[in-house]
Amino acid sequence: MLAVRDIRVGYRNNRLVLSDLGFTIGRGRILTILGPNGVGKTTLLRCLNAMIRPWAGRVLVDNGDIFQMTPAQIARRVGYVAQRNEAGRMTAFDAVLLGRIPHLRWRVAESDLAKVDAVLGQVGLRHLALRQLGEMSGGELQKVCIARAWCRNPRCSCWMNPRAAWILKIG
Repeated sequence: MLAVRDIRVGYRNNRLVLSDLGFTIGRGRILTILGPNGVGKTTLLRCLNAMIRPWAGRVLVDNGDIFQMTPAQIARRVGYVAQRNEAGRMTAFDAVLLGRIPHLRWRVAESDLAKVDAVLGQVGLRHLALRQLGEMSGGELQKVCIARAWCRNPRCSCWMNPRAAWILKIG
């Protein structure tokens, strides 16, 4: 479950972006955040991922305050895909495997490799697993980034779709 309780978010010079925003999303639900440019969609998602601290209010994931968690705890609970992603010099499989870092011990287990394969299948990119990121289209790269976020098994994941709407998936 994700719960946002009366958050107020802004930036330097007291520029308020979001005011008294609150909602709850239960497990298995998907929320799309739509709106014109500059109204705070990305700011909200950065707040839900603890990248920006709200001036007031709380963000709860499974009843735990996201701002009381360590970065490792946040990484296990929230999967976030930024609007812009750079293609590194690695394969799609390796890029998705990086999403397992919060769960890895001393080495990569067979279960980690199986999870990467399964998630690549979910986003329809299993056939591109060994392709270099720099050889992919923008949409394919975005799917790799979504797969990397899902590979963490987060309680909450968020990404931008090609139509400039943020998608929030719980569970």
